[in-house]
Amino acid sequence: MRGTDFDAGVAYGQQAADEIRVSIERYTAVFADAGVGSWIDARTLALRYRDTIATYAPGSLAQIGGIAEGSGLEVGDILALNTRSELMFGVPHADFVEDGCTSVAVAPERSASGHSLLSQNWDWTEAASESVVLLVREGDDRPGYVTLVEAGLLAKTGMNSVGLGLCTNTLVSTTDTGDPDGLPYHVFLHELLQMERVSDGLQFLHSTPRALSANYLIMHADGAVLDIETSGGGPEGVAHLTVSDGVLTHTNHFRDTRLSLTDRRVRENSNTVIRLDRINRRLAMIGGKIDREDVLDCLRDHANYPLSVCLHGDPRKPAVRRTGTLATVFYDLGTSELWVAVGNPCESEFTGFSFTELLAGA
Repeated sequence: MRGTDFDAGVAYGQQAADEIRVSIERYTAVFADAGVGSWIDARTLALRYRDTIATYAPGSLAQIGGIAEGSGLEVGDILALNTRSELMFGVPHADFVEDGCTSVAVAPERSASGHSLLSQNWDWTEAASESVVLLVREGDDRPGYVTLVEAGLLAKTGMNSVGLGLCTNTLVSTTDTGDPDGLPYHVFLHELLQMERVSDGLQFLHSTPRALSANYLIMHADGAVLDIETSGGGPEGVAHLTVSDGVLTHTNHFRDTRLSLTDRRVRENSNTVIRLDRINRRLAMIGGKIDREDVLDCLRDHANYPLSVCLHGDPRKPAVRRTGTLATVFYDLGTSELWVAVGNPCESEFTGFSFTELLAGA
């Protein structure tokens, strides 16, 4: 994708039009099951966020408009995809999709290469597995980036052209309301992915109202790294974690003592606690320096199967609510290389990419 935000969105929409329609088809069923309503209802609810996005992330809104233009869809359709978390988790449903995600950062002093290493299992509804795309955006006045995401969404996990990488985990708080005066989760991901420094990300999360809880693990090639937990609302809902013994990990529950008092994941989907314990124990067993294969091996862990670090669909759940690892990503921020496996890392092959080469073909 090249050019202005709108132009980049048009190119995205044109190239991924079929996949975006698959996303809409799948989320129509997911939204209905989650109690959001019909797709028309979802579009109406999503349009409430347009003014907030225009205020705090105008470039993201322009790209959303471009995606709609390029795919031949309505802006409301693309907004509904990009606010899917707010629509599903922003109200106190009695039951919600049991998602996951396990994120790992290895600081330069602990990595075998001396580079900043960042990785995660991206876990979400199995219905989204047919619409995963790899997006490459050439930089203009902001860094270019690569992100692995569901078609139609702005961003998910990724890395950018100045050495910053981003992993993320859903969090759910009893205080979440999906307030349309707050910026949506996936818009935050898009904006953070275009930051130059880790501190820029922390400042943006402090200064911008948030519609929903989320966790952001941000790392730079220079060794700076923070895990930033957020709940919906203002600056009082921001906390951060730092490196311990050269690593920093996160799953899907609040670890900050204050914010954890409002956590819903531990109460209703407690496998997040098991996954955090397993990833930490597996990393601790390595003892010395950690390399790429060490991290990926840890992300293949099957303790508490199928609700394990390598997440598989739970046969006790109806099909529309089954979740699994959609993809695993690994970023070497020192060399600007990434490795991607679509599907569970226990059974999928990893493909390596040079970010420079990806940008050249953007």
